[in-house]
Amino acid sequence: MDVDEVYTEIGEFGSVQKKIFWSFGFMQAVLALHQMHNVFIGATPRFYCRRGTGSNVLTIMGCPADGVPCDSYSFTGDDFTSIVSEWGLVCEKAYKADLAQSTVMFGILIGSLICGYLGDKYGRRRIIYISPLIVGLVTVAGVLLPHYKFYLAMRLIAGIFCGGGGMIGFVNVTEVIGQSVRSFAGMMMPICFAVGIALFSVMAYFVREWKALTLLTSVPAFAIGIYFYWVLPESPRWLYSQGRVDEAERILEMFAYKNSGQSKKVILKREVKANASAQPSLLDILRHPILRSLTLNNLFTWFVNCAVYYGLTLSASNLGANIYISVALSGLVEVPAYFMAYILMERIGRRLTYCFSMLAGGLACLVIITVPVYNYKLRMILAICGKMGISLSFCVAWLYGAEMYPTNIRYGKVHQNMDFVILGVMTLLAGVVCLRLPETRGKAMPETIENLETRPSEQSRKTQLKSMTKISEEKLKLLENEIENNQDAV
Repeated sequence: MDVDEVYTEIGEFGSVQKKIFWSFGFMQAVLALHQMHNVFIGATPRFYCRRGTGSNVLTIMGCPADGVPCDSYSFTGDDFTSIVSEWGLVCEKAYKADLAQSTVMFGILIGSLICGYLGDKYGRRRIIYISPLIVGLVTVAGVLLPHYKFYLAMRLIAGIFCGGGGMIGFVNVTEVIGQSVRSFAGMMMPICFAVGIALFSVMAYFVREWKALTLLTSVPAFAIGIYFYWVLPESPRWLYSQGRVDEAERILEMFAYKNSGQSKKVILKREVKANASAQPSLLDILRHPILRSLTLNNLFTWFVNCAVYYGLTLSASNLGANIYISVALSGLVEVPAYFMAYILMERIGRRLTYCFSMLAGGLACLVIITVPVYNYKLRMILAICGKMGISLSFCVAWLYGAEMYPTNIRYGKVHQNMDFVILGVMTLLAGVVCLRLPETRGKAMPETIENLETRPSEQSRKTQLKSMTKISEEKLKLLENEIENNQDAV
């Protein structure tokens, strides 16, 4: 028997698999707390700019219009603190607050690459229990040693293990359950993440001090890491793909016993005997026409899904006046989208569901442009529809991507180098394209569109400079001759 046939015999979603499954659901909620950290911990409270000392203090609400730096800032407009109030990250330093979230997202990219490779090479279990422990550790360190640059470094590490642990965890979930419940897994894991977003909003509502809130988010990270260390078995499907058939059989026999209460002998086929050195390389993936097509397609669609999903989620605080309600709603609106994904994936399949959900989400976002700004309710409805559409497609993407590839390259090998290839090509292309932009050094900024049309080209600018230089030289010679004539006259 192969692994899928064994699951059919011992139970595709028995008690032990449910225990593992819901543990990973809890882990997804925990990772949501840390990936969405900056929504509250990087929020900007209302503040006042202060200039002068003593009795000659000028107080201005917000950033001054003249652009002159303030002597100090007073964050007394709201009842919460954040890294913004801690380090004065407003006005000319406002970009530093957003940089904290960008650092986390960059860490998620790195972690997805590194941890994906390590998970395929050394197993799922180690990455899964180490990741939340490190996330909790660096989160505490960022509070105990509160310095902005150190805090950024800790957020980078947290992002690395959020991305790596989350991806490997989801792959592991799909590997310990049967085929008939994978759609259910694909729906429930994102729902747990969405619930985590809403839960974080509730936590932030009751805990308004950023250091206390940060420490509070580290507690469940430590708890789930310790739990996985003692309880989580290695993925039997990964062991089987590595040729470690005896170990896979023992774990599957343990599953069978805990599911039914009776011992059952499991005998797997011996044809699959893989090892780390036999895993496909990047060149093997590129040479294979099916793998090449799958990989390039997935890289683009995953990039779009991630960019739109996180863009809409992280900007949730702009949906309304109450940041706590806005962020909670942003998470909760995903839940009906995921139930819809589960139904559609079973009725019309993964591919059409993936396609229609992205088309619906993109169309809803584009229609917002045509709605007047004062029509707040309609714009809100369209924004929610856009979030639901991209959430639905993101839900499909997780399961779809895990099901497409063979186990020995299900995550790491495909992403390990191809992401760098795509990013490298895109960066080189952008470097070439930017040469079409005009030079602006030493030029007045255009005030109207007509100014853009009358702006001289690079060639005409050089011609003008040459002619101006020639004229200046001629004037200089005339001036020298005039001086000499005056001296002779004297």
